[in-house]
Amino acid sequence: MLKREMKPENDRSRKVRFRIASSHSGRVLKEVYEDGRPAGSLDSECASICGIDGLSESDGQQNGHIGLEGDEQENDQDNLLVLARAASEKGFGTRRVNILSKNGTVRGVKYKVSAGQALFNNLTKVLQQPSTDVEFDRVVIYTTCLRVVRTTFERCELVRKIFQNHRVKFEEKNIALNGDYGKELDERCRRVSEAPSLPVVFIDGHYLG
Repeated sequence: MLKREMKPENDRSRKVRFRIASSHSGRVLKEVYEDGRPAGSLDSECASICGIDGLSESDGQQNGHIGLEGDEQENDQDNLLVLARAASEKGFGTRRVNILSKNGTVRGVKYKVSAGQALFNNLTKVLQQPSTDVEFDRVVIYTTCLRVVRTTFERCELVRKIFQNHRVKFEEKNIALNGDYGKELDERCRRVSEAPSLPVVFIDGHYLG
C-alpha cells in the first residue's frame, strides 16, 4: 500500500491528461500526462488487479459472445421450424388428395357419406318448402270441376257445400283450371306422405284430408 501512495515528485508536478480505469472495478489502471508520456510502471498489486479485471472483462466478453451465439442458434432453430412448418402447410395446400378408391367409391366410414348426402338432400327440400305462416288462418281446398270420375266430382261438391253452410271462408284451387295447382298439390301431399286424392283440405297450412 505504501508503494502505491508514494509517487515520484516529477509525477506529482505533472498534470494528468486522462486516466484509464477498469470498467469492471473502477480502479485507475493507467495515467497519461500532458507531456504525452505515461506514468511509471504499475506495482504488482495493480498489475494483478489489471490481470483480474482483464480476465473478468475477457470472460464477460467471451460469455457474451457465447450467449449471443446461443441466442443466434436458438433463433436459427426457430426460423428453421417456422420455415419447415410453412413449407409443410404449403405442400399440404397444393397437394391433391384422391378420396376415391380404385372401385370408384368414396373413402370414409361406411354409409356415412350416403347418410350425409341424404341429409343434405332432405335439408334442401325442407328449405324449399313454402312457409305455413303464409296460409295462417286460411282454409285451402283443392277440387276439380271435371265430371270424368263422378264420385270425385260429387265429393268436391260436398266439401264445398259443407264450408259454405258453416259460413267458413275458404280458397278453392281447381286443378282442372290451373295445372300449377295440380303440381302444388302433388308436392304438398308428398311432404306429408299422402296420396293426392281429391278433394284435399289444408287448414292453416296443415294437411286435413
